[in-house]
Amino acid sequence: MKKFFLIGSTLALLLTACKKDDETNMNASAQDQSFVTSAYMSNSAEVRLGQLAVSKSLNAGVKTFAQLMVSEHGQAQTELSSIANSINVTVKDSVDAQHQLLLARLDTLHGLSFDTAYINSQVRDHQSAVTLFQSEMSTGTNQAVKDYASKYLPHIQMHFNMADSLRATF
Repeated sequence: MKKFFLIGSTLALLLTACKKDDETNMNASAQDQSFVTSAYMSNSAEVRLGQLAVSKSLNAGVKTFAQLMVSEHGQAQTELSSIANSINVTVKDSVDAQHQLLLARLDTLHGLSFDTAYINSQVRDHQSAVTLFQSEMSTGTNQAVKDYASKYLPHIQMHFNMADSLRATF
């Protein structure tokens, strides 16, 4: 009987520990959830815009920048997808209406007009992303989400600086 009690107590203790780990992972504030959704859509937009720029731009610097956007935002997207799953946030691989319009507009442009519009959009998008990531780092509550923001903020700042430097060449 004592053996049964000991085994039962041990199992109950293990189940409680596992449940606490699950609750910690899922403990995401509205701020965290909003950040994950926004960052996911932002990554999707950067990948799609980058793919378009790789295929349409005639400028070597723009093509190199665009390929970097596809690569780095694609990698960031994969990591964010895992975090979203761990905190039960459903994300869609889509872009917002503003970026859908931008993609449609860019698809009609060629040459310098395309490069200028694309790079200007990248400067604006990365400025917004810097603000979004800084906000998550200061007001978010879920450590995994905050760590993600902290890890990728330097990349986003670098992307902003690169886009701004490219913009100065036009």
